[in-house]
Amino acid sequence: MISRDYAKMLGKYEWQYKRAGKAEDPGSSWRITWPLVVTGPPGTGKTIAMSQYLDSVKIGLYFSFRNVSYSLALKIFTQRYPEVFNNCRTWDDFFIQLDEKLGFRYYASIVFEDVDFERMDPGFIKNLRAFLKRHQSRNVFVILTSRKPPEENDGYIIIGLNRLTAGEITKTFAGFGELDRLRIQAMTDGVPGLLDMIDHDMTLRENMLRLYSEGSRFLRPAEEIIREAFRTPESYTSLLYGMATGIHKLTDLAEYSGYAPNKCDKYLRSLIDEGLVVTGNLNSEDGRTRRGYYLESSYMTFYIRYCMNRKYGQTGAELCDDIISCIDKEFLPGFFRRLCGIWIEEHSDKLHPLPLRFKDESNFNYTAGEVTFDYVQRDGEKMLFVKIWDDLDTTRGPKDWEKIQEAILPVNKFYNSEIVLCSLRRFRETMWDNPRAFRNLHLMEIRNMMTGDEWWDLREQNQDTFYKTWAKL
Repeated sequence: MISRDYAKMLGKYEWQYKRAGKAEDPGSSWRITWPLVVTGPPGTGKTIAMSQYLDSVKIGLYFSFRNVSYSLALKIFTQRYPEVFNNCRTWDDFFIQLDEKLGFRYYASIVFEDVDFERMDPGFIKNLRAFLKRHQSRNVFVILTSRKPPEENDGYIIIGLNRLTAGEITKTFAGFGELDRLRIQAMTDGVPGLLDMIDHDMTLRENMLRLYSEGSRFLRPAEEIIREAFRTPESYTSLLYGMATGIHKLTDLAEYSGYAPNKCDKYLRSLIDEGLVVTGNLNSEDGRTRRGYYLESSYMTFYIRYCMNRKYGQTGAELCDDIISCIDKEFLPGFFRRLCGIWIEEHSDKLHPLPLRFKDESNFNYTAGEVTFDYVQRDGEKMLFVKIWDDLDTTRGPKDWEKIQEAILPVNKFYNSEIVLCSLRRFRETMWDNPRAFRNLHLMEIRNMMTGDEWWDLREQNQDTFYKTWAKL
């Protein structure tokens, strides 16, 4: 399983933790009163990692705050281990009785899952720190898991269960084609716990029919996020669906949802606080840049758009077709263009004599003859021409190359031009004869670019703003 490495990682942190306690350097003793905090959104693999880690230790105690208040948790936790606890009324009782059971002879690992730092009972963390301070002999190792890290660090040792990048997914799912690997990244957002549910012996379509079926384990994290984040989830449904279908401006979201702008703004701030929504620049029709509101996760986007309110009578195959079509037309183009920009920057010393000027908007969308190039830069007699085909409808071949040549020749001498052609769909085999004949021609396909630490960014999927994405490189 993909999340198995995280369990090993926890073991390494435990070793470092014990070693710090025994170290002569007093600078490391601060660790005594601080637990390890593991953070990550639902589905990241926190619970799996904790389970695997506890299975590997001699004495392990597990407590979960999921759907339980801190006052009720005290009663439930003590009932879970009657051989350890007896009639605990306060967190002080809880940790003192834990002391008495462990003493200083046994080494134990203790996990507290689903800690909410915003609503945490002050008595819990206060007595936990006192408990850790008493155990300076390092015979306890405490882990807290949480969806979000504490707003104020205060010395916590925090690690995140990160999402897998495009390059990591390429290695992990080597048996799938490059486009299917990108679709897997979009479906799962690179979340390890969701990637674990992909069956390598099935085709992507077979996996999707299983994963997007009603009641599927794959959809549970999304359902939990919506249900647990808000007391009245239905109040936010129209805003979430609006953003999932391409509405990002405040006034448009207010009109779509029927909320007054000030109420809409209030709900959007709540969605941002819960980590469901992020903001970014949005180009308006009047040429002004405004704030746009975007769903943070592609996994959540598909759930909200296609699964939260399923179409009546829609078959599983039709649902899969809708999701694949959305990925191919709305997600892949922007992501592919970002990969193209990264590849060009990484190879700029071989392509062009002077630094690239990605921040200069005038270098984008340059029309010559019948061709509109995505990026063109001139420095003296040297010019760099970049053309990106980001659709999957057409396979590019020699006829496309002829049009490129016809467009460039009136503008600049051919041998003083470096030409980069990028295609989301593979080029025709006959097209590859041209780079062998012309050293200034470079062909790039998606399979050549899936190697870096790239993430989806739903704010950068529109072709109109891709130059701003390049400007960040």
